[in-house]
Amino acid sequence: MATIAQQLQETRAALAPVSGEMAALEARLLAQHAWGVPHETLLRDWDKPVTDVATQQLHAVTARRTRHEPMSHIMGEKDFWKDTFLVTRDVLTPRADSETLIEALLRHRPDTGAALQMLELGVGSGALLLSALREYAAAEGTAVDVSPAALAVAKENALRTGQAPRVRFLQGDWCNPLDSSA
Repeated sequence: MATIAQQLQETRAALAPVSGEMAALEARLLAQHAWGVPHETLLRDWDKPVTDVATQQLHAVTARRTRHEPMSHIMGEKDFWKDTFLVTRDVLTPRADSETLIEALLRHRPDTGAALQMLELGVGSGALLLSALREYAAAEGTAVDVSPAALAVAKENALRTGQAPRVRFLQGDWCNPLDSSA
C-alpha cells in the first residue's frame, strides 16, 4: 500500500499535463475531496498507508480532472464573493474575475440599504445575483434561465445563502418569461 505522500506525488504527476503549476494544489484538493479529510490530515498522516478503496476513489476523481473536467464540477462547489456555491455540469463555474461586477455595483450604488430590483438573465448558479442581494439587504431579484437544471442549482444556492425569499425564479429564454410574469 502506498502512503498519502506517495499518492499525492502520483496524483500530482498525473495532473501535471492538465494543471501545470497548479498540479500539486489540485492533487491535494482532490485527495481531500475523495477521502473526506481536511488538509491537516494529509500533512499529519503523510506517511500512513492509503487503503485500496481510498486509492480507487482518488484515481476516479483524478481521471475526471485529466479529462479536463473543471475542478469546481468535481468538487461540486466554488467559492465566490462571500459564499460557497453549488456547481454542477448544468452551470458555468463562477469566476473570481466576475467579482469585479459586484465591486462595480457597490461603487456605483453605495447605498446598500436601497430597495433595488435586480435582474439576471442566464442566471446559471446564481452567484452574481445572490452575491449582489447579499450586499443590498432591501433589494429583490429575478433570476431567469432557459435551463430547468440551472434554475434548480440557482434555487439551491439561494437557499444556501439565505437569499431565497428575495428571489423570483423564471424559466425561459432571456426576457420572454418577464413579459408573461407580470
